[in-house]
Amino acid sequence: MYYVYGEYFNVASLESGMFLISYLSEIDCVFVTDKTRSLISYKLSSLLIDYHIAVLSKDFKLADQIIQSLPKSMLNDIAHFLEKQGFPDQAILISDDDVHKFELAIQIRDIDSSLFLANELMDENKWKQVADLALSLGDYEIAKECLKHVKDYSSLLLMAASNCDQTLFNDIIDGAITDDLPHIGFLASFCSGKFYNFY
Repeated sequence: MYYVYGEYFNVASLESGMFLISYLSEIDCVFVTDKTRSLISYKLSSLLIDYHIAVLSKDFKLADQIIQSLPKSMLNDIAHFLEKQGFPDQAILISDDDVHKFELAIQIRDIDSSLFLANELMDENKWKQVADLALSLGDYEIAKECLKHVKDYSSLLLMAASNCDQTLFNDIIDGAITDDLPHIGFLASFCSGKFYNFY
């Protein structure tokens, strides 16, 4: 574990009775030993430490320079670090984990990225999250698109009723017929002033 600007960073979990020998910056390794004098090494990138220092001191120009030299395998961990420090806008640019990127897109209220990633991930809950975000941003059309995608007819009914959206009522009726949901179809037809025999 190392300490930078009030933050602790874990390198490895060691058993009791381990002793630090040295750190060789030339090969980015920490060496420890135990009572039997067995030698164990752990990778610790000096560049990663420099990056943490740059971010925690809010020197983003230096941080952007350092990150160019860090291996891609570290980027997801760095993205989580940036999110924890309150910089989700930078984190989403670095992460290559679509699930994490989606969470960040929702967090920063980026509707376009959220919609794209929901489509990539094909997760019903994520479509609903995008719909909620769209509604909070006043984007009625994207909210409809997301809820139609997951066939959330109950939410669509509420939207249609609150906006007197006859076209949406008709879409719900068509969906209810296709998916054999007579109760949904009846409610949509009743609210729209059209009556169909669904039973």
